Order: sequence, then structure tokens, then C-alpha cells
Amino acid sequence: MKKHFALAIWLALLSASAWAASAGGDDPVLSAMRAELERSKSQLKLSQMQAPYYIEYSVTDSDVYSAAATFGALSYENRIRARLLTVNVRVGDYKRDNTLVPGAGQVEMVALDGDSFALRRSLWLATDRAYKQALKSYATKQAVLQRFQETQQIDDFSREAQVTAIDKLVVLDLGKQDWPALLKSLSSRYRQDPALNSFEATASFGATNRYFVNSEGTVLRRGSLLYQIEVRGTTQAADGMRLEQNYGEITPNLQEFPTIAKLEKETGKLLETLKQLRQAPLVKETYQGPVLFEPKAADIVVSDLIAQNVIGTRPAPGSNAHTSGKYGENYKSRILPAFVSIVDDPTLKSFKGESLPTAYEYDDEGVKAQTVTVVDKGQLVNYLTSRQPIPDFPRSNGHGRAQFSFFGPSTTASASTMIVQAAHPVSPDELKKKLIDACRQEDLPFGYMVEEMAPSQAPGFEERDEERTSYSPRLLYRIYASDGRQELVRGAELDGLDTHALHSSLTALGDDPLLEGAGSSELPIAVISPSMLFSDLEIRNSNAGKDKLPQYPPPPLSGN
Repeated sequence: MKKHFALAIWLALLSASAWAASAGGDDPVLSAMRAELERSKSQLKLSQMQAPYYIEYSVTDSDVYSAAATFGALSYENRIRARLLTVNVRVGDYKRDNTLVPGAGQVEMVALDGDSFALRRSLWLATDRAYKQALKSYATKQAVLQRFQETQQIDDFSREAQVTAIDKLVVLDLGKQDWPALLKSLSSRYRQDPALNSFEATASFGATNRYFVNSEGTVLRRGSLLYQIEVRGTTQAADGMRLEQNYGEITPNLQEFPTIAKLEKETGKLLETLKQLRQAPLVKETYQGPVLFEPKAADIVVSDLIAQNVIGTRPAPGSNAHTSGKYGENYKSRILPAFVSIVDDPTLKSFKGESLPTAYEYDDEGVKAQTVTVVDKGQLVNYLTSRQPIPDFPRSNGHGRAQFSFFGPSTTASASTMIVQAAHPVSPDELKKKLIDACRQEDLPFGYMVEEMAPSQAPGFEERDEERTSYSPRLLYRIYASDGRQELVRGAELDGLDTHALHSSLTALGDDPLLEGAGSSELPIAVISPSMLFSDLEIRNSNAGKDKLPQYPPPPLSGN
């Protein structure tokens, strides 16, 4: 009997030890965060003032290596290790609290080593500041809201289930490659073209371990890796027009990083494209008619016009819209042709064998990631939401993602991996045939095909409601109606490409979906989109981007 009793105690202790390890009990960072959170929950309250109803701690531990080479010489090389602490404190209740900007909180750098006492002291001081600021913000918000008559009763914060998930810590692996030597080799290819104004190769590799605990009981530790390389160059045409091209790759592991052979091949293609652009004729006329977007250009259309406008951002007080985006008043309305559906899937880990760096299991608010059908047969049926509720969406669907904004660190709703689906896709050849047929019907000598478009600047907090009026193609071709031949042209901009055009002018999608990156470096998204054919867009001379050419030739590449 005693042996069985002793065995039971041993098994219980073993089980408890295993649970503690699985919950990160041996991690000094996570242990310090949990201990200080419990202390704050029990002791944080000013006399005559309300106690917090919610406290959140987040620590982001980053190890980043970066290097760059310009014209064959190393520009910089560094490696930075840092831990960033963010503390959010909410007073009031889930229905109405202090938040003026969603997700904003106190932020500071904290100790890198395993000194839990140093970390707890930083947590203590940051929590105290966050609490006092929350009380001030709550009073300010109450005064502001008194000026508005609320037509919709919406909570300020959603109630979500607590979760516990402890991933393995990730470590930055730089492999055996001499990265400065590789970057110098790639950027030294400028020697093949004396007309280049700049030619640079950059690399940035990072390992991030993110810790997250909140007073609701959620405990998370997540690790992610990101490997990025880019080669970019600029040149000028004879009329002074500035021309730019770039090639880049982003992978979530070193194993999928492009080979040296591929990097050299793509760098060679970039150089050749810049030469061709210099010699390409200038767009002078104004064109109105069909335009075909290849997948590399379609990703900008999707990220700018759809992804930015279907996120659940609370509109200004007094508004009856669902969000502050262009589709804020289009819930359950047709926004795209009936043959188009769009899904945002943060759980998708790979596409055609390529791993996705935008995949995650839990978002940055501790909510489990969810696959969301945003557009179903042309109809807007869902918004992407965080823990900030919007009308008809009281809960998060796992799309709260952290970023730095004008107001400091914040967590807001964002797309992750946006997938465009077509009910009746056609081949790229068939799309070109449709373009040519449309040109012949309208008696146009040629149509246009956009292969690549310049990345747009992500709209800021105050710019999201502003309508974009033009886009700049980087690679634009005329497709002649007589024989289908292609001609590279330059110096054009697109007009009329907006949410209305997506609804009224999008006529067909291809069966050639391609994975491309979009968004910002701080908040990247992935877009999987096929080619798109629009029936009626305007292309005209951009009339911009020209400088005087250098007054004398470049220095020699040999000798003194």
C-alpha cells in the first residue's frame, strides 16, 4: 500500500513538472511576466479610483542580422539583439473603457539576460505608468463621448477564451554562407551597365520570440524566423526619366532561401530589364480601354483596394458605418463580380510548396487564428476583426496584429494571407485573347498589360479614407490587336483603378494564382492572386520622375 501511495505521489509530481515545462515554467522571461501579472492584479489600484479590469504584457525578443552592399562594396553589417516590452492596462469594463487608440500601450526596452528581478522591476514601473495613463484617458474619453449621441451600442473590447500555447524558442541560424561576400558579388554586377545610377543588394535575417500573458489567463510563447534578400537598381532614360527595378525573396526558414545560382540569374534579369526600359518608348497618348494585370501586378490591386478596406477598424464617433475603410457601408452588398470570392487564411502554412511567413496559430492579442471568407460570390460577408468590436462583429476572428503607428505600438485588425478565387478562371493565353478581342471590338490599335506595379505607400491612420487616384506600372506592355505582339513602354500611370472599377470593370480572372508579398515591412501580408482583366481603365503619361542626367561620364572601372 505504501509503495502504491509513493508511486502515486511521484507520478503526480512528474505530471506537474511536465505541465510546468509545457507552460513555460522554466523560462525566466515568461515566469517573471506571470508573477508580476498576478501581483498587479491583486495590488494595482489607486485610492478612490477603479482598479484595472484587464492587464496585458507582451515581450518581443528579436535577434536581427542585416547587411548591404552598394556598387560591389560593403555598406554596412550589423547584428542587433533587443527585447521590447509593451504593457496595456484597461480600466472601466468590456463595454466602455479607456482606449482612445486600439491596442496602444506603454513600451520600453528591457534586460536581455535571464535576470527575472530586472524584468519584473521594468514590468512593475511600466504597469504603474500604464495604469495612471489609463485613468486619464478614461476621463478624457468619457468627456468626448458626451458630445455624441450613440446610435449603435458597441463594446470597446471583446471577451475571448483564454488559451495556453508554448512554442519552442527559435534561434537565428546564419548558416555557412559569407553574406557580405555574396552581397558584394551581386551588387558588383553594376559593372555590366555604366548607365546605372544605383545598384544595391541587401539582406535582413531575424529570429523573434514573442511572449504574451494577460489577466484573462492567456499564456503564449511564439517563435518565428524571417529571411529576406533584395537586389535593386535605378537608371535614367535619355529624357531624364528615373527608372527602378527590384528583385526580392522572403522565406520563413533558411532551407527555402534562394540559391546563389538563382540570385545571380535574377540579378542578371534585373540588369537586362533596366536596359530595356531605358530604350522603351514613352507613353504620350491617353488611353481608355481594357487592361490586363498579371499576378505580380494584381497583388497591389488586392492589397490596396481590398485588404485595406475590409479590416474592422472602428469608425469615428457618430458614424453609422461598420468600419473606417471604403467598404464600411457595404456589408452584405455586392463589391465584386459574382465570379470572385476572397478568403483570408492566417492558418495556411504553404502555397505550391512555398512556406508562408504570414502564417500564425494565434494572433497578437492571443486569439486563435481563423480562416475568414471575406467576399462570397462578389458579396462582402465578413470583415477582418481584432478584439475591438465593430457593428455586427462583437468578437475577434483572429486578425489582431501588432505594429508601430504614429501613436506608438498598437495592435489592430489586419489581413494575413489573402486568397483571390475565381468561379470560372481562364488560362493566361485566353485572357490575352479576350484583351485583343475587346480592343478589336472598340477599334483600338492596342491594349495594355501590366506585369509589375510599383509598391504603394501603405495608408496611415488618417489617410485610410482617402481615395487613391493613380498607380505607376513598373513594367507595362502594349499588346497590339493586329498580331498580338508585345512592346515594352515606360512613363505611364493608371487612373480610375478604384473600388468602383473592381465592381464594374473586372471581367475575368486567370487560372495562374501567384504568391506575392504586400503591406509594409512592419506588417507584411501575403496575396495569392491570379491575373485580372479590366474592361475599362485609363492609362496616360505620368509626366513625373524626371531629373537632369549626370553632366559627365562615370569614373573608370580600372586604373586610378
